[in-house]
Amino acid sequence: MNILIAGIALFASVHFVPILAPGLRNSLKSKMGNAYKGLFALSIAAAIGLIIFGWRDLDWELIYTPPTWGKHLSAVLMLGAIVLLGAGKRAGHIRKAIRHPMLTGVTVWSVAHLLANGEDRSVVLFGGMGLWALVSMVLINKRDGAWTKFAEAHLRNDFKSMAIAIVIFLVILTLHPLFTDVAPYSPLLDFF
Repeated sequence: MNILIAGIALFASVHFVPILAPGLRNSLKSKMGNAYKGLFALSIAAAIGLIIFGWRDLDWELIYTPPTWGKHLSAVLMLGAIVLLGAGKRAGHIRKAIRHPMLTGVTVWSVAHLLANGEDRSVVLFGGMGLWALVSMVLINKRDGAWTKFAEAHLRNDFKSMAIAIVIFLVILTLHPLFTDVAPYSPLLDFF
């Protein structure tokens, strides 16, 4: 469990630096130049590696039994989470309506997985990541003050986000067992 927790802590810590210590981030960026982005990406990759290794290495214990409908709702929520994650990069109606689409997507991802999984490693991973996303939203709102919505929103960007999300969703369904040793449930899989 320690490796999984270390991965989550590293992921959260790296993301909290720009929120809680923007001066430190700016100082590192000015000293390191483009190498800062590389260090950030390397740190995130290391965190994800620790999370995957920690997840796969655990002997898990059931904490609660998820509802029978949880797996069905989880599949729908996951598609929505992926749409939200992608919408954070495009000036569409989704981004105009939601202040933090990417962090909201992580929160939806967390809830989706907690509805389908009740073992201790799921509670640690998805509960931890969901908590990180919620805390990040609060801290960013506090740091940035009132939200200024985008003036423009292009429907084509929303459609792009949704189309890309569907492709990514199908790729995740395919690769999920490779990284997690868990085959996700999806009504789409019933057709194959």
